[in-house]
Order: sequence, then C-alpha cells, then structure tokens
Amino acid sequence: MSKIVIIGGGIAGLTAGVFAQRYGYESEIFERHSIIGGECTGWSRNGFHIDNCIHWLTGTNPSTALYQLWEDIGALGSDVEMIQPDRFYTSHIEEKTVTLWRDKDKTREELQKFGRGDGKTMEEFMDAVTALEKLEIPAEMPMDMMSKRQLMKLGLSMFGMMKYMKKYGKMTVREFARTWKSPVLRQFFGDYMDGNFSALSLLSAYATFTSGNGDIPKGGSVQMAQRIADKYRSLGGVIHTGTPVAQINVDGTKATGITLEDGTVIAADYLIPACDVHITFGKLLDKAYMPKQLAENDKNLKVHSAFQVSFGVDDPCEFIHGTEIFSCRELTVGHSVFHRLGVRGYAYEPSFAPLGKAVLQVHCTQTQEDYAYWRELYDTGRTAYQEKKRELAEEISRRVSAQYQQINGEIEVLDIVTPCTYERFTGAYQGSYMGYIYAPQAVGQQMLTGVIDGLDNVVLATQWQQLPGGLPCAATAGKFAVQRIAK
Repeated sequence: MSKIVIIGGGIAGLTAGVFAQRYGYESEIFERHSIIGGECTGWSRNGFHIDNCIHWLTGTNPSTALYQLWEDIGALGSDVEMIQPDRFYTSHIEEKTVTLWRDKDKTREELQKFGRGDGKTMEEFMDAVTALEKLEIPAEMPMDMMSKRQLMKLGLSMFGMMKYMKKYGKMTVREFARTWKSPVLRQFFGDYMDGNFSALSLLSAYATFTSGNGDIPKGGSVQMAQRIADKYRSLGGVIHTGTPVAQINVDGTKATGITLEDGTVIAADYLIPACDVHITFGKLLDKAYMPKQLAENDKNLKVHSAFQVSFGVDDPCEFIHGTEIFSCRELTVGHSVFHRLGVRGYAYEPSFAPLGKAVLQVHCTQTQEDYAYWRELYDTGRTAYQEKKRELAEEISRRVSAQYQQINGEIEVLDIVTPCTYERFTGAYQGSYMGYIYAPQAVGQQMLTGVIDGLDNVVLATQWQQLPGGLPCAATAGKFAVQRIAK
C-alpha cells in the first residue's frame, strides 16, 4: 500500500487525508500546532468562545457539488444544524439604516427607499445577484482533468452569468459604489469590503447568501474542523499534532519523505504540502521549486489581514444582527485610517458565551503596509506591541459604546488579534488568513494545478492555488491533490 504524508492539518490537509484513505492509501498528517483546523479555528477566553473563521460557509445548499464535498469529509450532513441569518449586513448612515436581506424582495424595497434615482442600477444589481446564485466552485474534479462533455456542461451552467462576471469582475468595489447616485447607497455599497476588491466579490458573496448556499454550521469553525478530523480518523488516518516538519527530503526528481524538527525521518511514496505556500517554498523546499505562476502572484497581487478585537457584553441580540457598520471618530490602525467600523454580533450562537452574554467582534482590515508596521513593532519589543494593542482596543471599545448605548454593563475586552497573531499561530503569510485579494487584475486566474516541476511525487493542496482562497478553495485543493496522485 502506497503511503501519502500530508504536511498541515488545516482544511486542505484534512480533506486530502479523508480522500487519501478513501482512495486506498495509507496516510498521516503532521501539524505543527497543538490543534487541528489551521485557519478554521477559534479559542476560549474568560468563559467566552471566539470563532475566528466562519462568518458564512459557501456550499451549504444540498443541491450543490460543494455541499457533497463537505458531506463526504464529514463537515456537513443531516445531523449538522444550520443557522440561516436573515440579513447579509447592515449599515448605519447618519440617521438611516440600510440592509442587504436574504429576502431579495425586501432588499429591493430597501434600495428603492434610499435610491429613487437609481432604478436602472438597482435592477441590474438585482438581476446580477439572481444570475450569480447559480455560480458554483467546481468541486468534483480539477478542470484540467474534466472531459470535453464535463467542460461543456460547466460552461453552459455559467452562460447566463458571464456578462455580469465580465462587467463586475473588471470593476472595484469602490468604483461600483460610485455607480449609485444616492449618497446613502454609495456609502452602503462601499462599506462591507475593502474598496480595492473586485465588485464581483461583493455581488457573488451576496448571491451565495440569497441562494441559501451561505449558511452557518452550528457550533462554528472549531467543531466543523473536528468533525472532519473525526471522519479522517474513522477511516484509519493518523494525525500528529504539535509535530513541526523541518524539511521535505529530495533525491533527484522525487521526494523520499520528511524530516521532523526533532530529527525523526518519515518515509513516504507521495507528499502533499497542505500548509502556507510560503512555508513550503523557502523552508520545506528550496524556493526554486515554487511554480512560476505562484511566484508571479506573489510579485503582482496583494494580500490582506486584520486587526481584530473581541468583546464580551450583555446579550445584544435585540439590536445587533450579524454584521453592522457605523461611523465613528477617526481611528488609525497601523497605517490605515478608519472613519467607519464594522461590528459582528454572535448572539445567534448561545454556546459562545455565558448565559445572558454574547461576543461582539470588531474587524479592521489591514494591508501589507500595516503588516510591516505590526511586524516592526513586534520585533522591536513585546511591551510596545502589547501596549499598542491595548490602546487600540480601548479606543474601539469607546466607539462601540457610543454607537450602541443600549449595551448594559461593562464591555469586556476578551482578545486582540493583529496580523502577527495570524502569522505566529497559523503560519499565514504576512498574516493573510485567506489568499490574494480578489482585485480586478486577479479576476479570471485559473486554479494552479499544485504540480511541482522537478518533483514527480509532490502535489500542493492549499487555498493559495485559487483566488480568493478560503475554506472552499482549501477543501477542493485537498481533494484534487489526491485525485492527481491517483491518476
């Protein structure tokens, strides 16, 4: 029986492990962290649980191929309860409140109320969302392994949405917001995502939500990762946590196995690096092995991270629903300046907090320049780094309290995350918890195969292979890696 060694116990690695066992291989996963899940994670603080990944999960509609993949690996199924929020996000603009609802008729009424001169723009937006509801991530097999009939079927399924993909794919969120005449709607559509993202990201994300293909698995990220790990172990797979890999051993055009940081050598017939590609190339393997397209992406495309503060508050479920965005006094985080903040309420998940309490989370997007700021501060001295984190948490706490005066009692700072936190605990390149920013110049890029020139038995499985990354891209990459080995 051939053996596959998988480096990394995140969603890509766990998925690869499940399919390795199903395809009849012997497999082992080596994860440097003490827990599995990678960036699909969360942690506990002062009796609260902070979910640090799933805001919604693409692939929750049972009629989709991605749902079938989630079910195959044990992430979803009839025994997993799903939470279906009634709104995508809400913006508070002066004295007005605007919402993108799950119910598109309610959204249309909302947009008509605030954009009386935006009828044409609104109708095209709604038509685009309806068309994009049919957009699916290929999850059965990689496109380059599909037959002509399968490729034709895929192309036909996308026929009605191509004009919208071309138009909004070339437009940034900032440019899309400016197409609205109403000042309120201009602000509203520029609120949810970084303005440099492709507008297609915003429209397709909302379409995922309205189609019922973007719900939230009850229990959150940690429990979902654990279900996949349980599935893998039930098939005979072995997981080693707290076991960092030092290098991939190469002899000519083949990898012979891995060497752990404690010096132990593990032999393998095939290797699947399922960790961040910037660890694979430069640490585990010589950087010269990095695929040309990946090196070009590193050179030409941007990544992003976050500064994030989680608070414990008296249960705010009556007035905070999912993600809400509001104006605030100017706030500088890293090098980025914010005049509006987004807060996410987790009252929909009672298990995340003590009785009568809930978690609120404020997320400030950070650029690569911001990462450099935090990296320098962290490297210079932990005291200054910690003081800056606390100072910003207090500033954000005051702004949240001013906006939501209904919160009773004291706001408790539970946890503070910077780009360095993501990098330190998950190995994320420059703190990027997803892949490259899905900006117009990146739209249309094909998924990287994961094949490494010069190595016959090593196949990548990582979210970095397909923009914009995230859990679905990680899961499909894990499945596809094993399919390539089997082929």
